[in-house]
Amino acid sequence: MAVAHGSRDPRAAATVEALLVEVRRLRPWLPVRSAYLDHATPTLGQALHGLTDAVVLPLLLTEAYHSRVDLPAALREARAREPRLRVRYGTTLGPHPLLTAALERRLEEAGVPAGDPDTAVVLVSAGSSDARANEVIARLARAWRRPAAAPSFAARSFAARPGTTPCAAGSPEGVWEPAQSRATSSGATRSRTAGSGAAQSRTAGSGAAWAEVVPSHAGRFDGGSVWAATGAGCGWWAVEAAYASAAAPTPAEAVARLKEAGAPRVAVAPYLLAPGYFADKVRRTTLEAGADVVADVLGPAPELAQVLLERYESALRSPAGDLRTA
Repeated sequence: MAVAHGSRDPRAAATVEALLVEVRRLRPWLPVRSAYLDHATPTLGQALHGLTDAVVLPLLLTEAYHSRVDLPAALREARAREPRLRVRYGTTLGPHPLLTAALERRLEEAGVPAGDPDTAVVLVSAGSSDARANEVIARLARAWRRPAAAPSFAARSFAARPGTTPCAAGSPEGVWEPAQSRATSSGATRSRTAGSGAAQSRTAGSGAAWAEVVPSHAGRFDGGSVWAATGAGCGWWAVEAAYASAAAPTPAEAVARLKEAGAPRVAVAPYLLAPGYFADKVRRTTLEAGADVVADVLGPAPELAQVLLERYESALRSPAGDLRTA
């Protein structure tokens, strides 16, 4: 049971159903249903009616109010009406390395080579009143790198182009080691240098070096969410997180700041599941602010279907009736 937020825009439900078509293609023997928290049908209670066993998976990109409060409350209400119902509750789609691969897929489709050092990326999420959810997006912006353990869409794309190489190996979670360097299993090292205006760098066996952007006009940037890469043919010019609502900077502000900082090209990567009000607003306002490219929403990308099935398998291993709340 895949549960999406829901929207008055019919394109949103159509996108959810297209994603579930891909899931059914990958697991044709698995019964797959959809439900919506608001603005669309069926509701979760309607979709669960008559069932005795279900795995409920939030079609949400980050842990926030909907996954911590709304969905568990709806599940408790449904179970009160269906006493025989056994439910396993999965985790949100993100964070997950394959979602970065899906973002790169959409950028590639828009004509932006993954990891192009002449392109700055604005990573746009819906935004949340929950600071924890916004911090997940900021960490994703900082860690937009190519994990060695699971070649991403970007790595495959680089490998296919003469004269280019996949980006440096990195942690799938994008966590930097504090004030130290250590060897990784791939032979890469990560280092962090303290001090005013110091650069943080990571050097891999490929010879690429990664550095945090700390320009002289650093007051214009959120140093926690803007990152650039230096090295032969590898790494975005910068990556900045932005939020369509409830937090700063806005996508338009992020685009303007990167243009002012001298980015040769600015591309917008919507970390949004489906088209609708936010996606339309992001496209309009960022193009007005000077963005060169705005990629499509994640939509029914095959990576999302894989993540959803991974969340399903994980939920199967959890005890029935475990409804996590904040």
